Amino acid sequence: MAVPRKRKSKSRRGQQRSHDALTAPNYGACSNCGEPKLPH
Repeated sequence: MAVPRKRKSKSRRGQQRSHDALTAPNYGACSNCGEPKLPH
């Protein structure tokens, strides 16, 4: 069975998770009413 050979330190764990952050959706204003809308 696959088992990690060594325990990952907190800094190594954070380095691996640094790419997992979600980016906020960028809204665009509606050309008719000016209301913020999600692009599609």
